[in-house]
Amino acid sequence: MKRRVSLVILAGLVALALRCGGEDIIARGGDFVLSVDDLRYEISRLGPSAAYDGTYEDRLGVVDMLAARHYLAVEARAKGYGDEVYETTVTEARKKAAAEAYHGWKVERLIQTPRIQRLPWLAKLDRKIHLMDMRFMVYEVAEEALAEIRAGRSFESLAAEVEGREDISVNDMGWRIWKELTLEVANVVFRLDVKETSPIVKGRDGYHLFYLANAEKLGLSFEIQSLRSKKFLAEMKKERLLENERTGLVRRYDVTFRDDGIAAALKTFASAFQGERPADDLMGEVVCAYPEGRVLVGDLFSAYYSVPNESRPYVGDYHGIREMAIDLMMPDLEADAALEMGLGRSRDVMWAGKKAGEDYLVFLMEDYFRSGIVVTDEDLEEYYKEHLENLKNPPRYKVSRILSSTSEEAQRALRRLELGGDFLEIAAEISEKDPKAETSGELDWIYVGTVSAFDSALAGLEPGEITGVFESSSGFEILRLDGWEDAFYPSYEEVVPRMKTYITSTRANEMLAEWVERKKLEVGYYVDEALLRKSEFPFPDFKAKRREYEERQESSKEPVLPKIGQ
Repeated sequence: MKRRVSLVILAGLVALALRCGGEDIIARGGDFVLSVDDLRYEISRLGPSAAYDGTYEDRLGVVDMLAARHYLAVEARAKGYGDEVYETTVTEARKKAAAEAYHGWKVERLIQTPRIQRLPWLAKLDRKIHLMDMRFMVYEVAEEALAEIRAGRSFESLAAEVEGREDISVNDMGWRIWKELTLEVANVVFRLDVKETSPIVKGRDGYHLFYLANAEKLGLSFEIQSLRSKKFLAEMKKERLLENERTGLVRRYDVTFRDDGIAAALKTFASAFQGERPADDLMGEVVCAYPEGRVLVGDLFSAYYSVPNESRPYVGDYHGIREMAIDLMMPDLEADAALEMGLGRSRDVMWAGKKAGEDYLVFLMEDYFRSGIVVTDEDLEEYYKEHLENLKNPPRYKVSRILSSTSEEAQRALRRLELGGDFLEIAAEISEKDPKAETSGELDWIYVGTVSAFDSALAGLEPGEITGVFESSSGFEILRLDGWEDAFYPSYEEVVPRMKTYITSTRANEMLAEWVERKKLEVGYYVDEALLRKSEFPFPDFKAKRREYEERQESSKEPVLPKIGQ
């Protein structure tokens, strides 16, 4: 009897698992299976080049892209393409991702910054805040409302729409001071910026969304200073803990520093700083060795001169060389630590390796299709006739530039120009004392539409004339228009290489797309459109952060409450 019951239960569990698993699959075909969770993760990891706005068509595009990449990568492996390089590519990508995962874990888990758990000074604040509260009787309804708000819906418009519903109540709490709020509500609201909605808060009477509509300026300098002091102490503690962790990794992995290598590095940099070419034999000296490799003098030299002047580390003594060598080896040590901790099996790390490997294999498949394409003279002539307008070079101009970090310096330069000063001499003087102004002087030809700030500043000027001072993303600038060329049609011979590349790439992409479609038919590729439509998916991480930044920019003119720990 017991055996029969067990078998029944087991059969039920298996059926339930199969049913749940089937409902969770967005797409499948052959050895390609994509679950809802997989797609959520893939969407969150899309890069800035992805044109994703959350529509159904965008979701379907991501699904099809993932399937295409999978099938092309499998085909490339079947053809034996780049096996050794493929494995190296995947391994390096996973190591880099593991190092980043370890660093993130270290910052999140090991470094406990001071936080205000209870706010005894809260009652002293005479700051007024304007609060609104939306109360829900059902948690799922609160979830739907919060999802709408996070997707861009304003709290006020949603509140106006649900006004009068029995299961939702909207309460404009008006202007309050902190001591009028309960500690539970204060702790939630204190974390909000103006125009921001809280997460769902469970109360005795239902589920709440609090909205901080406005806030008066903080009037007590003591509280401001207190917050600044806490933030400063937190940053100091964070730096100390990070340094201790770095030192611990160096000791754990038996990093060996070589005095002769450090001496060679000091000699190399001394020669370079005096304008002399460092000796080649010094570049190969080993500064330190560790399980994953070693750091050479040449590595330090290359790294030093690859960063902007103002960001270069100090390399004038033993300690400076040692610290720079640690910086170079630290990603390897962090990767080793991550793998020991098991972080190498995390989704982020596995995804990074998979994506890097597929990128490499898909590129090889593109080459495979491209290699069989022949572009004839007739193809080129036909393309030239049909696309001549697109091949037309836009107008371009040549300018000289004075760039400064400060408005005052730029205004002084403008006054000197108005008194007859030499443009390039003034630009050179400013560059010498302002590292961020290194691009001052004569610039190469620039096509109209490339730098919108320049286009606007130069509008209406004749060659030889100068602009006033204007602010750009680089700093404060003055331009002199040195030359102008109108739009012109290039000769046939000039654009033959460009046309050949474009025609070849276009045909290769078409062949790739046709191959993928045939492959999908062959393996019975299927997308569950109903599940794809009803499932909720996040915005990519970079877009979510961009949206948050833009929202903060829009409300930057209004007073903003400080967050805890700031």
